[in-house]
Amino acid sequence: METPKTKTARRPPTPKPSARRAGRRKEANGGKAPAGNRPSPAAALAGDVAQLRLLLKDVSDSVFSRLDAEAAAVLTALDEAAVPGDAPALPSAERIRVLRAAVADLKVKPRKGRVKDLGRLEAVLEVLTARLLP
Repeated sequence: METPKTKTARRPPTPKPSARRAGRRKEANGGKAPAGNRPSPAAALAGDVAQLRLLLKDVSDSVFSRLDAEAAAVLTALDEAAVPGDAPALPSAERIRVLRAAVADLKVKPRKGRVKDLGRLEAVLEVLTARLLP
């Protein structure tokens, strides 16, 4: 049994290019006319990136302050003249050699500005504070 041949539906004629572009502009704004007081997507992204820069500054300042305070506490713990009259409870000479080796083995490249270098610095400071501070 043969299937009857059906006529294919014709497509409506394609609009002219200028009409297509106008339709796209209209659809991009959700069917609304362009608003003069709304920022463009690029301007909105620029505002977001400016906020990211502020966050970066805040976070980096906080990290630096924390790590600097840890280093200062280690220096204070190692200062023999910090407590007049009493000898500070310094670790043994062997332990100090091990800690100095940990500091000497630190491999960072400050000019590259890598985040992993901050992690390495933080790890060494954590070892020092754990071994030297009560």
